Amino acid sequence: MKQKTVIITEANSGIGKAAAMKLAGEGHRVVLACRNPDRAIEAQREIGSNSLTAELDLSQRSSIHAFTDWVHRKLGGVDVVINNAADFDLSRTSRTLTNDGFETIWFTNHLAPALLTDRLMDMLVASPQGRIINISSKGLLIHPFLTVNLKDPMFNKHPYSVSKAYYQSKLAQIMHTIWLSHQLIGTMVSANCISVKNVRLDLGRYPDLPQWLKNWVFRQISG
Repeated sequence: MKQKTVIITEANSGIGKAAAMKLAGEGHRVVLACRNPDRAIEAQREIGSNSLTAELDLSQRSSIHAFTDWVHRKLGGVDVVINNAADFDLSRTSRTLTNDGFETIWFTNHLAPALLTDRLMDMLVASPQGRIINISSKGLLIHPFLTVNLKDPMFNKHPYSVSKAYYQSKLAQIMHTIWLSHQLIGTMVSANCISVKNVRLDLGRYPDLPQWLKNWVFRQISG
């Protein structure tokens, strides 16, 4: 088996961490690309010697540029990119903007993975079997009539809802994956989007979340 180099965003917990442990256990080199370096190092200790950490804040365009520059300088090649990180802060009651002026969820969940993938595309195309895997949400099933508001995706004019913002970004991620798959015809790179079911959230990351909302989240993931 040829060792592959796999980048996983927010691989310090949840789906990303589980994927990192599985792939590292099979002998692949896994890059834990995380916003919080301390949490990434903690995860690396569990995952083992086939993993390494790198700082990546997907809400900041400058961080994406710095990370992809580092990848090109240090890694020598990339075979797989798993866009796992997502912003879904249930405690948020009004929209927030990134330092670059984008609505945070729209940028972090959709524009950032697209930018990250694009900046690594040369390395993926150079791989004998490049893979792009985007993680969407099975929660879209309860929003069958949802569309991406192309005229106002960042809620500049429409009422803001963190849930609407999140699921719109996840739908956009699916649409981008379909577009990518067509763009990659004729190459050895494939693009796939995986819709995952409910997973347990680390509620410790949301200290200001009201108790009633924590209870609601727990019922959703336990049901």
